[in-house]
Formats: sequence, structure tokens, C-alpha cells
Amino acid sequence: MRIRPDAAAAARDQSAVEALVRDTLRRALPDSVPVPTVDSRAHRDPRVVALAHAVVRDEGPGPGCAAALLATAAAEAPDHRWPVLAAPAPHLRQSLRRVLAAAPPCDGGSDRPTALVDWRPEDQVRITAAIRLLDRRWPRMLDEIRAVTVALALLEGPAVDGCTDFRVHGTVLLNRRRLHDSARGMPGTVRCAEALVYEGAHNRCNAAAVGTPFLRPSSDEGPPADAPLRAGSPPLDGLVRHLVALVRCAQFYRRMLDAADAPNAADADAVPAAVRDRYGSLRHQAVQAAAALETQRTRLTEPGAAVLDEAHAALAAPPHGPVVRR
Repeated sequence: MRIRPDAAAAARDQSAVEALVRDTLRRALPDSVPVPTVDSRAHRDPRVVALAHAVVRDEGPGPGCAAALLATAAAEAPDHRWPVLAAPAPHLRQSLRRVLAAAPPCDGGSDRPTALVDWRPEDQVRITAAIRLLDRRWPRMLDEIRAVTVALALLEGPAVDGCTDFRVHGTVLLNRRRLHDSARGMPGTVRCAEALVYEGAHNRCNAAAVGTPFLRPSSDEGPPADAPLRAGSPPLDGLVRHLVALVRCAQFYRRMLDAADAPNAADADAVPAAVRDRYGSLRHQAVQAAAALETQRTRLTEPGAAVLDEAHAALAAPPHGPVVRR
């Protein structure tokens, strides 16, 4: 796992997740339930991932429902185009409930609920524009995101800007407001592209940690690699993922600024002041996260320490222009 995007390595780690899902289903389900073969792409389906997590916790459906779900996923897998714009579904609603249960209270005490919503045609136009922007500015990053992210689901409400959940691995949940311009003048296309980079980094880290955990086991956490479908992410593990996501997001904005300042820059390359401000803010947050993780270096595995070292190296490069910290 590197901070620099690597689609081939991401695909290998994703294959390890799919193998884990397949093996878990074979062990937990009765022989009467046919599990898709190793060459099926059904194991990428977040519904199937959710089923594997459920059965290993003895929370799964009966054999008939499990067989129907697996058959549907196997039949639909060859037709999936990227990204799948997911409609609200039971496994996603369960995921959102877990996220909301762990989220801090909303500022201002809003009573408006946060819920999954359908993609409207105008939402689809905006997400497509964000993907195209990312393809122009950082195609290798987009390639990696494609390797570990299957579906995009849409939220509306105040509680969550965006999130991932390993129990529906391959899904990114985005808040509809990220598709729209911000009050500070940040274009919605850019905000959405940043969200894809950030949440895609979490999916990437989750896939990598299945085979090579970032943390050494502690007495209260247990070996994270022994039961990856049972183990939760301890706070320090979340800090590793947060650092990777912050550095990558800062690098995305750096690429936008570099394109705008290039001698042959076109009008389409121009960026609002909010882009420069956001770059400075993200870079500052990344420096703080790296410093916090450095104090826990002895708890990192070799791959975890390598991620931290790469973050330090990326942040040691001179910042692009005046850095605004907000």
C-alpha cells in the first residue's frame, strides 16, 4: 500500500478481499447454497460483501434468501458499468444506520434526518463531470478508485458528508451537497472529485489491510488479520486511513493548481481562490495527522510505517504558492 496510486496493487488487494468473501460464504452457508465461482465478479458486489459479514456474525438471512441474493449478483455482475449509481437498498440502509450511530451530533442540533436518496438526472450529470475532472487531473488515481470502488450511493441530510463501511466494501456514500458549489466558491465538480479521492482512499486502505495490517496487534485489539470480517477498526487505524486520504486530496488540489499555473494553461484550467485555500487547509491537516501518527510509530507494522514515511516525504515538498490555513 502506497500513498501514490497504484491500480495494479489495488486490484491485487481487492482480489484478496473477494477471496475472503468467497471463502467466508463457503464456510458459513450450507452446501445447498451455491456460492459463485472464483472467476465470478459477484464477490465485488457490496450486497455479497454485506452477506458475508452478516453470516459470519450469525445475522444472515435463511438459505433461500442467501441463494437468491447470490444468484442475482452473479447474473448482474457481467453487466455492471462503472460506477454503479446505487439506489437505496437494505444493505446500504443498514450501513448508514451504523455510520449515524457512530457519528457525532450535528452542529446546530438539526432534526432533519440523513437518509439515502435516489440519483436524479442532474445528480448523474454532476457526478459524471467530477469523474471526468479526476480523469483529466489524475488519471492514475481514478484507475485505482475504479479497482476498489464498485458503487456510489447518494445521501441527503446534515449528519454525514461522505463515508465508507467495510461491511459494504466497494461502496462510497456521498452527500448530495458535495455535488453543488459551496458558499466559499468551490465548484461542486471539484468538491465531488475530492470526495471520490478521499473515500476512495479509505476503500483502498481497507482492501490493503486485509492482507497487510497497518498496526501491530495490541492486547485489547487482537491480531487484526486473524478475523478481518469481524474486527473493527481501532482509532489509530482510522488515523492511518485519514492521513492517506488527506495527503492524496492535497495532491489532487496541487495538480489543479499546477495545471492552472502552467505556461500553456487554457481558460478551462483556471481555478477559483477557494481551490488554493482548500489546498492549504488539507496540507495543514495532513501535516498534523502525520505528526500525530509519528508519536505512535512503534505501533505500526512495516507497511504502516512505510505509509507514514511516504506521507512525510510528500509533505516535505515545498507547498504550492501561499498556504492558507483554515
